Amino acid sequence: MKKVYLLAVIVALIAGFATFLFANEVSERASFTDAKRRTVVTAIADVPQNVTITADNFSTYFAEQDYIDTYILDGAVTSTMDALNSVTRYAIFKGEQLTEHKLITSDSDDATLSLTIPEGYVAYPIAASGTNAADGYIAVGDKVDIYVYSGGTTTIPMSNLEIFKVSNNTANKTAEANNSEITDYSTLTFIVTEAQAQQLFEIENGGQKYKLVLKPRATGGSVIDLTPAQ
Repeated sequence: MKKVYLLAVIVALIAGFATFLFANEVSERASFTDAKRRTVVTAIADVPQNVTITADNFSTYFAEQDYIDTYILDGAVTSTMDALNSVTRYAIFKGEQLTEHKLITSDSDDATLSLTIPEGYVAYPIAASGTNAADGYIAVGDKVDIYVYSGGTTTIPMSNLEIFKVSNNTANKTAEANNSEITDYSTLTFIVTEAQAQQLFEIENGGQKYKLVLKPRATGGSVIDLTPAQ
């Protein structure tokens, strides 16, 4: 009889444990189903370093996938639009979530010049040094007119060209590291249309003399009285 009771107790314990496991599994499934989810851009193929993500190649490398909020990485890119027109900083492997620190964008400190050029424009560097270009006084954001002398006549074929970069890449990195300004340069870079770039090229290489004339900023600056003396 005792054996029968013992067997009954064991069976009851087993049944109770099985019921507990089943209830726990149901609870976990319910929690999994009810968990907060978000969309995250995820690599569906290996992505090499230094790839520009565009609308044309996005679906080759990435897809938007749902993740439980708990498993989403910090800085995860959550939409296709946020990934476009950026460059992969490192190689990204299939199955990885795409995060902001894996991308170089126009706002990144190490963004290449090409990422900062507005669509429809190009960067054009022009030879500029000495008194030909305000003798070192031109800074990023300044605007210049181009005076061209040819055949005994002076014209201004281009005006209000904004300076985008002063000097070369090495000089800029050195200036940033030393928190200093660049006052010695041999080139200035404009952001212009392709037609303007062609015009600048012709000015530089057409045997004409040209000078970059610095214009006043829109606000601030000194006021000089040019009224003739009585």
